[in-house]
Amino acid sequence: MFRRAGAGDHKPIYVGQAGERSGKGLRGRLKIYSSGKGATSGLGKYAFDEALADPQWLRELAAEADRGESRTVQQVARLAIDRLHLEGRWVTCIHRKAALLLEAALIRKYHATLWNVAGAPKDAGN
Repeated sequence: MFRRAGAGDHKPIYVGQAGERSGKGLRGRLKIYSSGKGATSGLGKYAFDEALADPQWLRELAAEADRGESRTVQQVARLAIDRLHLEGRWVTCIHRKAALLLEAALIRKYHATLWNVAGAPKDAGN
């Protein structure tokens, strides 16, 4: 689960069970996000979509390019995630079924604020 960091009562904006991922689990999932390689799916996509809707963020990227400080797509995707100041929380489950049940319960509870649930408002979590 990811939510915006801080002392406030920030609701989750992304819930998902990491699964084994070829034996890499949560670390593998986080590595994909932190590398910028996950820009077109999951949390990376939602972060990138929100960043691309932020005119100030886009102006800053354009100003960097004007100064000759261009970035790669992966770097920009990583910046999109970093700008959210997310906090990750997790629970280790004994087996996949328990993880799926917990994921379903969290999605039911936080449906209104989740980016990765059909019908969630675009500004969820703000």
